[in-house]
Amino acid sequence: MIYRAIGECRACFGVNLSPFVDLGWQPPSNDFVECGHLQYPLKVMVCEDCGLGQLADVVDPGEIFNNSYAYYSSQSPSWLEDRRVLADRMINEFRLDAASLVVDVGSNDGYYLRHYVERGIGVRGFEPAENVAEAARRIGVPTDTKFWSRSVHALGADLVNATNVLAHTPDMDSFIEGVAASLLRDGVATLEFPLFSNLIKFNQLDTIYHEHYSYISIRALRVVLSRHGLRIWRIEELATHGGSVRVFACKETARYLEESSVERVAGAELFAPEHNFEDAARQLKITALRQLAEIGKESYVIGYGAPAKATVLSNYLGLDRSLIEFTVDDSPYKQGKRIPGTNIPIVSFECLGEGAEVPDYIVLFVWNLIEPIKKKLQQHYAGVVLPPKLVTLVPKFTVTEI
Repeated sequence: MIYRAIGECRACFGVNLSPFVDLGWQPPSNDFVECGHLQYPLKVMVCEDCGLGQLADVVDPGEIFNNSYAYYSSQSPSWLEDRRVLADRMINEFRLDAASLVVDVGSNDGYYLRHYVERGIGVRGFEPAENVAEAARRIGVPTDTKFWSRSVHALGADLVNATNVLAHTPDMDSFIEGVAASLLRDGVATLEFPLFSNLIKFNQLDTIYHEHYSYISIRALRVVLSRHGLRIWRIEELATHGGSVRVFACKETARYLEESSVERVAGAELFAPEHNFEDAARQLKITALRQLAEIGKESYVIGYGAPAKATVLSNYLGLDRSLIEFTVDDSPYKQGKRIPGTNIPIVSFECLGEGAEVPDYIVLFVWNLIEPIKKKLQQHYAGVVLPPKLVTLVPKFTVTEI
């Protein structure tokens, strides 16, 4: 079966699920095929018992993380540098050496583990998309093309990392059981994910897509961790993806003492019952389409970026070339294709070079990277009498000077 409806919460197994938002039928967000996109329901429910947001219909992971999967983490130099700094820090804090084992779940093209390999530390990656896993192997990162679970894990791990991957598993319980089975007595798991409460607070509807089966709260995560003998001892707040956290977890009997950050972050999670996300999403749609239609009457409008966010927004809003001529993306794996489910072409940044028409507006699909992109565009259009204006759609329609 390609997709199925859920019957219980994937964190606490409760059945007290309420509608949160329905974004209609959409293609998988990274399905950059030439034509013939399959579409599936994109609707979120929220568990009233533990606060976990979750897709109401689960698409088979094999339909998403396949050989046409087009997300390569190493395409972002800033992200590579961020991971290098993190690896250095983990090596120093946990005294990792050649006798250690570092595991990365959802290791992609080896963008994180490569920094451990360079230091002579043992690593093992798990990446189900074969084409992406092969890219990791080419740089010396041993990678299994299997979905991490209670039956597929790595014994004897000093550090298990999962960056933006816990939300990508349809079976959260099995995933965490695999983490628990892998860790040594004083081993550490680092789990990074966007906070569900930030999605709500900042109206981040474009972070909802088929790859994200869950929208995680600390309260829900604690339920799953506790069931498998794990606990949270540190939480770091991150700016990535509009507000993420890095959770440090360990076995119940491990030597790490719980730090004050745990209760500070967990206690700040607010789920206001009066906030109607469905209405907020609908209002964003009305405003964005009205404003885009207005500026597009006599203007040349293009996009910047073709991330998963672009797929979700474009399909939810019904964007096409009548509003956005094309979008620019640095990934060669996406260039020459179209935003899934639309007719909007994806081109390289070089298409904005000498002789190209200067756009009046640039719709920024990667609002989480607004500062580095503004700097890049400022340099590119330096000296232009009328440089383009930058448009963001989330959390609200905004036009700014570059």
